[in-house]
Amino acid sequence: MGRADAGSSRPPPSPLIFSGSDPYSVSDRVDTGTAPQIAESGSRPPPPLVFAGSDPYTVSDRVDTSTASQIAPSPEMVQMAQMVCGSCRQLLSYPEGTRQAKCSCCETVNFVLEAHQVGLVRCDSCALLLMYPYGSPSVKCSSCLSVTEIGEHNRRPPWSVQQGQPTPPNSVH
Repeated sequence: MGRADAGSSRPPPSPLIFSGSDPYSVSDRVDTGTAPQIAESGSRPPPPLVFAGSDPYTVSDRVDTSTASQIAPSPEMVQMAQMVCGSCRQLLSYPEGTRQAKCSCCETVNFVLEAHQVGLVRCDSCALLLMYPYGSPSVKCSSCLSVTEIGEHNRRPPWSVQQGQPTPPNSVH
């Protein structure tokens, strides 16, 4: 009997089957009439995570340490900060306290400045508000590319001072 039998109760064949040691990897081979199958792996699966108490981030000692990377991240983990790439203007996320952030788009290494190290000035040509390393003699506008000299006539206090945050004792200015 052929596959086009009207009396067959078997579902149509699946176009994909699962293969390899990763149960989530998909093969491009066509199945010949069975439902998708998960390939058996030679190694046993890792033991399940065991959580202790009501805190979902506290893990019992009974957990296999080889599965530690599978534990959900704690809210107390590293805080992330953001900045705009100085070259391609892509928004970058990086761990707070990092001194340099490499742009994944253009590969530029951007120096990360803390709030007390950032100065603000308006561009002389297009009036765009520019941020620069506090204490620099000039800054180049990323919009119109003109260079604005920084002097007493256009210097603003650092961003941290404008926000009412105290500057650290080892401040740049």
